[in-house]
This record gives sequence, C-alpha cells and structure tokens, in this order.
Amino acid sequence: MRFTNVCGMLGNPNFYGDPYQEHTAEKIEQLKTMNINTVFVNIAWSRPWIDAVNLENVAVSASFPLLSDMEEVERHRRSLAARVDAVKAAGLQAFALFGIPRYFDFANYPESYGVLKGSTLSTISPGDSVACVRSPEVRRLYRELFADLLAHMPELDGMQVYTYDELAEVCDEDSDCPRCRGIPADERIPAFLNGLHEDLQALKPGFELWWEPWELSAAQTYRITERLDPAIGLALHSTLHEVYFVNETDQWFRNLAAIASDQGRKVVGEIFAGGSGEDLGNIAGYPSPRLVYQQIQALARVPGVTGMKEYFGFPLEYASVNEETMRLVARDPYRPWDGVEDALAEAYAADEEGRRIRRFWEYAARAVEFIPWELSWVLRFGNLPPYAEYWGARFVDLFKTPWSTPSWLSNRRSFYLVVDGETNFTKRMQLDLIERLRMAADWLDRAAAEAGGTRVREAKRAGFGLQREAVAMLGHMVKCRLHHLELSYLADRLRAGQEEPEAGTVVRRIASLLEAELDNAVGWMQLLQRSDVPYTFRGGDGSALKHETIAATIGRIEEAKGGVGAEGSCGLARALFLTDYLLTAGKRLFTLTE
Repeated sequence: MRFTNVCGMLGNPNFYGDPYQEHTAEKIEQLKTMNINTVFVNIAWSRPWIDAVNLENVAVSASFPLLSDMEEVERHRRSLAARVDAVKAAGLQAFALFGIPRYFDFANYPESYGVLKGSTLSTISPGDSVACVRSPEVRRLYRELFADLLAHMPELDGMQVYTYDELAEVCDEDSDCPRCRGIPADERIPAFLNGLHEDLQALKPGFELWWEPWELSAAQTYRITERLDPAIGLALHSTLHEVYFVNETDQWFRNLAAIASDQGRKVVGEIFAGGSGEDLGNIAGYPSPRLVYQQIQALARVPGVTGMKEYFGFPLEYASVNEETMRLVARDPYRPWDGVEDALAEAYAADEEGRRIRRFWEYAARAVEFIPWELSWVLRFGNLPPYAEYWGARFVDLFKTPWSTPSWLSNRRSFYLVVDGETNFTKRMQLDLIERLRMAADWLDRAAAEAGGTRVREAKRAGFGLQREAVAMLGHMVKCRLHHLELSYLADRLRAGQEEPEAGTVVRRIASLLEAELDNAVGWMQLLQRSDVPYTFRGGDGSALKHETIAATIGRIEEAKGGVGAEGSCGLARALFLTDYLLTAGKRLFTLTE
C-alpha cells in the first residue's frame, strides 16, 4: 500500500541543536523531497539536554505547577512553537513526542503532590516513583498540560506518547501501588489513553494521538490495543525487541497491525532510514541503501500498516545515499530494487565506476548484516563507545541488561542471548560471535577497498567522502569489539588453567591481538582528529568522551602489549596479569607472583 503518513525529524540524538535542528524553509523542503509529510518537532529520546521529553518540559499544570521549571518551559515553548510554525508554513503536519506519565522523585515536591504517586520504585529510574494512571489527579494533570500546550501551539496536529520509556512509566501489576496491584495492564492503560484522547478532542477536535506500546509484553500490547479507542493510532518499532537496519518486521508487529486493521486504526511502522541509527552509533552518512529499501518494503507488505516513520532523525548536513533511497522509495515502496539501485548509482558515476559504487554499498550493507545483533541489546554501538569503559571489563560483563520492565521480563529474553546472566554465553557461542564479527570486519575492509580510488561526479564527491569515512568508522568500532571479545575469551581460557604447550599458543595470540588493537585504536583516534564531522561519544556516566580519555585507554593497551612482549614471549602468569589489568580499566585485581 501507499503510506498515509511518512514521518521524519531534523537532527538526531547524535547531532542536535544548531544547525541540525534549525527548521529552515530549505531544510523542510529537503524533507518534502523524501516524501515526508509529517514532521516531529522534538527529538525527545529520553535526553532532556537535547529537547523537551515530557509535557512538563513545555507546559505547566495549574494544579501541579512545581512539576515544571518555568525557565525550561519558556525555552522549549519558543523553540517548539517556532518549529511548528515553520512546518505548517510548508504545508506539512506537525507532531510532537512525549513520555506520559512521567516518573518523579516525589521527595522534591510538596506532600500534596503525593496524590499523583503510584508505585514507589520505578523499574527504569532508581530513586524515582511512578505517577499512577488510575489516579484521577494524574488525569487532571495531563488535561491541564494539554490545555497549556495547545494554548501556546494551537497549530500542532498530533502527538505520539510513550507510556514506558521517554522518562515515563506505568505501575506494574506486581508493584506496591494500592490502585494497580493485581490489576492487569490491559484493565488500566486503555482507560488512561482513551481519557487522554477524549481530553485532546475536547480541546482541539481532530487532534491525533498515537500510542507507542514500548516496554510492555506482547500479550499486554495485544490486549490493550483491543480496548483502545480506534481513533488512537499505533506507532510501532519494526520488531518487539528493537529497531535495527537489518530488521524487517516480526510476528508481534504483524499481529498488532492485524488487530489494528480490523479496528480501522492507523499503524505507523518505525525504521532507520538515514545515515545512522542506535545500532550504528555515532556515525554520519553510513551507506546501506538496500537495507533502507528492505525495511520500507517490509512495512508496505504488512496488511494494516498506514504509515512509516524514520525513527532516529535526519541531520541533513550529513545526508547519505540512504536519504536518497527514501526519495525514491517512500512514495512508491513497490518499486523494484534493481531500478532503485540503478538510479542511485547513476547519480554518482557510470560504467565501471558505477559498478564499483554498487559493490561498495552492498559490502557496507552486508557488514551490518553479519554483526551478531542478537547477542545483547547493549551490543548496539550507540550504547557503548570504544575506548571508554569498553576495555574496562570482561566482554560479557558489559552486555548484561539491568531493567525489569514487562518486556525485559518476557519477550525480549527470547531474542537476546545475554540479558542478566551468562548461561547462553558458551564457548561455542563465543567462537561463533568472534567469527561473525571477523566476517563483518572483512566486509567493511572490502567496502573500503572498493571505494578507494573510485571517481564520482563532482556534485557527489563530498557525500561519497562522508560515506567512506562512515565505513571506516564502523570498521574501527567492529574491530574493537572483535578484539575485546577474543581477548576476554582467551583470558578466560588462561584462568581455567590451560597447560603448555596450548597456553603458549594462547599467549602468542594475545600478543598479536594487542598489536592489532593498538593499531586499530590509534587509527580510530586519528580519524576523529582529522574529520570535519564533530563526532561526540559519551562514557558510561553520560559525559563527553574526550580524546584524552581515549588516549589513556590506548596507553593501557600499549602497556599491556609491551608487557606481553614480542610474539608473546612473556610467561603465562604475566600474560594473565596484564590481560586482567587491561580488562579491568587499570585496576590490578590479580597479584603477579612470577
């Protein structure tokens, strides 16, 4: 089918603020050329330092004004209202995204605000409590926030809400909330959402409300959808576990679309269609046009799907061939791939040069397909940057997921191998993961080699250079993961008491790995220093990862490499000592006795 809504936004969680989120007429026109007709005016993404995430960031409740900071509200009102006006001036729909109901630390507010409180402990944000959807005062809070929002942005056309994530959460039926304990989610959430929709219609008839059923179990989302007002749309990740470039759709998505189709409800599928995504991390302009095409086609094939949403955002300063694919496919998702690829390549070069560009794009796509994403949600390169905490622990210890939302306690465990334990992280699994990461790295090397020396048309040179840099960037990050995993695997073997001569072979392999990783780390830092793209990586505490931090980690790798010696000439005890030194961020947990 053709899509009723094609959604996107300017900027993304990696590239935000000015100039990336400037809603100029020129940029909005670029979105229109990608067939986008619905523009989200805030990034949200649980990042309040970027944009408004919750209604409390942009509106004030008369009954509970202290939940909003007026200085923050005025700042967000100005920026969002200006974006709404710019989008409407271009003839497009303007939508916002918010987490509802927001969780709070009620200790920071007057005792009277306790009427909002539900579960004492948030499953997402330790120290915070949940605002209960069964509290009449919570309904009143959001009615007042809606009224204030629309008073300042009357041209806003719609809103997508998360009831989990985006700094929002609902009480669990097993929580200590006296209103919700023992009552299934499908007997609580539909009434809340239907009430929100009713309030919005009273304020602005025709205003659209879409619900994102994230962090709930599959059965909960099915039952809740059955009870929702059919006028409330669904915005769905392409699969129950996450959005990835390599995803198409899963049975959960298709089941929800079928339920919604029977009800006459809108369904908007979410994908990655720009030059980056959570899976690829802080990369700009990555070239994987076939993966974008496959995601769009997959949505179009599902009965009941009425729209698509590019889920991560477009920093148009770093647009890639992926955005060009959107221009060709979003309007006509059934267009054959061969024709799309021909049109894309012809814009860059003809004849043999054009064929090399096709191979470059294909090899870059295959690299993404060979990465073992099912290992862990944390494997996504947007979660853990190289050379920060990345070398500070055993590989598997970094990939455990701490949350206990309904989805994490149920269905997401059926996809990810590592959640909160190591049962599935067997020797055979580790060897499989090592080999698949090695194959992904090989595809990236082949892509880089194919692009080297390729001549493109003058108008495409800058864009093609960015695509090559993106492939190099992902190559460094994949190799870092590969070396870290294999070094952790070998260190575990040494701890298990391997005897000579096998131990000697292991030590020599450790030496070669450290040498390869030292080259890789130095190459990655040099890429960051010479690039014109302002890449920003963050450490585990959310602070910017500075070049000095990277250099310090490189220093530890170099120190370990020197200690192991040429071709692993050191003894077994020293190899284990140095390996553990590297895998614990310089904390010497073992005593050297040799």
